[in-house]
Amino acid sequence: MPEQIRDYITGQLLPLTSEEAVRQEFERILIDEMGYPRSHMDIEFPIQRGSKRRSERADIVIFRDEWRDQKNIYMIVEIESPGHPFDDQVFSYATATTAEFVVWFDGLDRKKSQGAKYFNRDMATDPTKFVEIPTLPRSGESIEEIGKYRKSQLQELRS
Repeated sequence: MPEQIRDYITGQLLPLTSEEAVRQEFERILIDEMGYPRSHMDIEFPIQRGSKRRSERADIVIFRDEWRDQKNIYMIVEIESPGHPFDDQVFSYATATTAEFVVWFDGLDRKKSQGAKYFNRDMATDPTKFVEIPTLPRSGESIEEIGKYRKSQLQELRS
């Protein structure tokens, strides 16, 4: 039987592939470092693009709240195996949704991977234009707050 790994979002047992290992890396970043709740996330979520096409599955989606619907997607993450060339597949998924943020990620291996590419689009002014940004907002942050700290987040240095 092939080796398996427990998905960090859903708890499902999944076949361990190089792409799945990368997905688990990014799921941990989203949950443990960025504070996104599991209850707002799913994997292999079907995205319907056009009425005649079969749905395609997004590797990771984050919803605005617990309502799991294509019209409530906040972020889409496309996962690739280390060394896979960047492609625009994630943009085609996003244009069929309300996702403000898209991510392309091929792992953290500095020798093989490109790492993460983050993009934002302004749904009000130009929903077809994706702009590369340096990082993602943490859960609850706006695009304007990226990289800024609130006074409550600061800790006193102890010597």
